[in-house]
Amino acid sequence: MALESEYKNALLYLKTIDLSSNKLVGSIRKVIAEMRGLRSLNLSRNDLNGSVIQEIGQMKMLESLDMSRNKLSGMIPQGLANLTFLSVLDLSNNHLSGRIPPSTQLQSFDRSSYSGNAQLCGPPLQECPGYAPPSPPIDHGDDDDEEEEFPSLEFYISMVLGFFIAFWGFLGCLIVNRIWRKAYFTFFMDMKSWLSFCFARHKGNLRN
Repeated sequence: MALESEYKNALLYLKTIDLSSNKLVGSIRKVIAEMRGLRSLNLSRNDLNGSVIQEIGQMKMLESLDMSRNKLSGMIPQGLANLTFLSVLDLSNNHLSGRIPPSTQLQSFDRSSYSGNAQLCGPPLQECPGYAPPSPPIDHGDDDDEEEEFPSLEFYISMVLGFFIAFWGFLGCLIVNRIWRKAYFTFFMDMKSWLSFCFARHKGNLRN
């Protein structure tokens, strides 16, 4: 157990692994992803099959990755786009398929990084057949401002209807209710007399 633990600790300090042209077979082991300090990984020119492990996105320090000229299949894992220090990538001449995950990181590499994968598509390669980019969100901000500045037709219709209903409702009460009618006209005549008095007084003050 002590030797195994010491071996695993030693893997954490590895910076470079080059196993190219070694006639390796089988799938890529997930234990490689535990080497978090690894900066360069070269597994090219072997007979590796299976898929590119999803856990590869955990190798944050990786700067160079070469898995070219193998028999790898399946899709490129999205986690590969999280390797922000990655400056060298070669996945060419495999059997990879599907769309290259959209990211500034993966789209920055040359087409040669992905060539030789007949079923692989998406930038920087040719776009996948039938792919439609997501539509950008529609900004309704200007429409909302216009609606706030200019009331709708329904607003004016309801305002006119409200006025007529209120007017005829009030007038109907005066016609039906004799006491209200008398009180209203009395108030109206008193108001008229008061306004005439104020006007005459103001006119007399101007002459003086």
